[in-house]
Amino acid sequence: MSALDDTTTYAETLQLWSLHDCSDVVNGRSVEEMKNLFGRFRAARGKSDTTNATVTLQSLDTAWTAFVRRSNKEGGDAFERMLLEREAAHSRLSVGALAAQVCQLAVDQGRRCCTAHYEDGCPRCRGRGVPRLSAAEWRHMVEDTAITEVEREVIGRFSASAG
Repeated sequence: MSALDDTTTYAETLQLWSLHDCSDVVNGRSVEEMKNLFGRFRAARGKSDTTNATVTLQSLDTAWTAFVRRSNKEGGDAFERMLLEREAAHSRLSVGALAAQVCQLAVDQGRRCCTAHYEDGCPRCRGRGVPRLSAAEWRHMVEDTAITEVEREVIGRFSASAG
C-alpha cells in the first residue's frame, strides 16, 4: 500500500513525506544521494533547500514530496538527464549564475574585478575586498587586459537578463 492510499484530502497529498524521508523512493538511491539531488534540483530553480526567513519546513516538506514523486515517476536516469538540462539552462540564463561566470572569467584573465562589479557591484569582487572602479580605472584595466570574445558573449547574456 503506498502513501497515496492513506490520504484523505488533497492538502495531505502535498506533504506525504517529511524532508529527507526516503521511505517511498523507488530508484534505490541512498538518503545522501537523494539529499544531494534535492539540493541540485532546488538550486537549478533558484531556490533554497534549507529553512530560512522565507522558506519554511512545511514548504520544504511539500517540495520534497513533489521531488520524490517526480523522481519516482521519471525514473533515475531520465530524472538525472532532466536535472542536468535544467542546471545547464539555469547556468545559461540565471542572473546570479551569469554574474558568477562573468566574475570567474575576469579573474581567469587576471583582472582584479569584473564587468558586473564595475556596473552594479559584484558580491564576489566585494568579498575579495575590491572597491568599485571609476570609469577611468575600468578603462585602464580593460586596456591592459582586453575582454575576450567568450567574456563578451557571457557579459551580453548577463546584461540582457539583468536588465
